[in-house]
Amino acid sequence: MTKPKSNPLARKPNETLSIYVLKLVGLGVVFTAVSILSPTFLYAVLRSYIRHKLNPPTKNQIQNSLKYLKRKRFIAYENRHGKIQMVLTKLGKRRLSKLQLSEIAIKANTWDGQWRLLTFDIPEDHKAARHVFRRKLKEMGFYHFQRSVFILPYPCEK
Repeated sequence: MTKPKSNPLARKPNETLSIYVLKLVGLGVVFTAVSILSPTFLYAVLRSYIRHKLNPPTKNQIQNSLKYLKRKRFIAYENRHGKIQMVLTKLGKRRLSKLQLSEIAIKANTWDGQWRLLTFDIPEDHKAARHVFRRKLKEMGFYHFQRSVFILPYPCEK
C-alpha cells in the first residue's frame, strides 16, 4: 500500500508554536492591537515571549499558527472598543485542558516505604472524563486498588 502524497499547502504549522500560542491565550494574556497604529504588535509580542523557548519564529510561522488555531476554532478575534482582542474559545479551553493533562508526570524514585492513596468521585454523567482520568493515572504509574482508589509508591507533591 502506497502512502498518499501530502499537499504542502494543507500542512499544519509548527505544532509546538501553535501550542505555545494557545497556552498564552489560555493564560489570559490579552492581545490587543489597534490595526491603524501597530498592525505588527501581536507578532512582536508573541515573538518576544517565545524567543527563549524556541528558535525565534518568523512572522510567517506565527501567522500560520494563528490561522491554524482560528481555523480549528481554538481562538477567536473579538472587536471591543475599536481594539481587536484574541480570546480562547470553549473548544480552545478544552484543547488546552487536554494539553495540560498530558504534561503531568510523576518522577519514579526509590520507594520510601510509604504508599500514597488517591481517591476520586467523578459523577456517572461524566463517564468519559472519568475514563480519561483513570487512564492518565495508570500512565503515571498509579496502581488500580479499587474502583475509584489508586495507590502510588512514590512522592507526588507539586
